[in-house]
Amino acid sequence: AGANGVSLGGTAAKPGAPAGGAAAGAPAASQAPAAPKTSPVAAIAANGKRGGAMAAVGLASLGLLAALAAADQRKMRRAQRDIPLFTV
Repeated sequence: AGANGVSLGGTAAKPGAPAGGAAAGAPAASQAPAAPKTSPVAAIAANGKRGGAMAAVGLASLGLLAALAAADQRKMRRAQRDIPLFTV
């Protein structure tokens, strides 16, 4: 419905009707939605299928990060040894 109470189709909107052209069979806003069939706790229960794979990915990522840090440390130590020291 437009700002003046007239719908975009050219017919007058009802004063108590919800805006946006809600269907006649739609539930009223005062009704509570139906309760979900599964509980939230059941959805996050540990069944061991996804948790193990995520733990493996996390540990592999940490291992790769540790290997890269060790390689970078060796590279920097070698670079420091290659710098000539001038003494006067």
